[in-house]
Amino acid sequence: MQTISKLQAIMEARKRMMDPGTSSWSEQFQDAMTISGEIDEVTGEEVRPPMSAYILHFMSIFWKVLFAVVPPTSYYGGGGAVLGARMMI
Repeated sequence: MQTISKLQAIMEARKRMMDPGTSSWSEQFQDAMTISGEIDEVTGEEVRPPMSAYILHFMSIFWKVLFAVVPPTSYYGGGGAVLGARMMI
């Protein structure tokens, strides 16, 4: 039974990682400001990111926050995100 729970947790974590959409602006800004580690495939737990992830995060935080202004993909059927991204480019 415990194995099934671990497998379910791993599958849910992978699903969240593969979902490119966001549902709110607060979620986009939160994603832009946080440094997240990878999910261990065996245990399903989050692994601490390497130092290079921290360096790259702080080098690109301006662009992350700038593009977090683009409307989320759940708004206007994704059309707002497409239009906003084109305007940013």
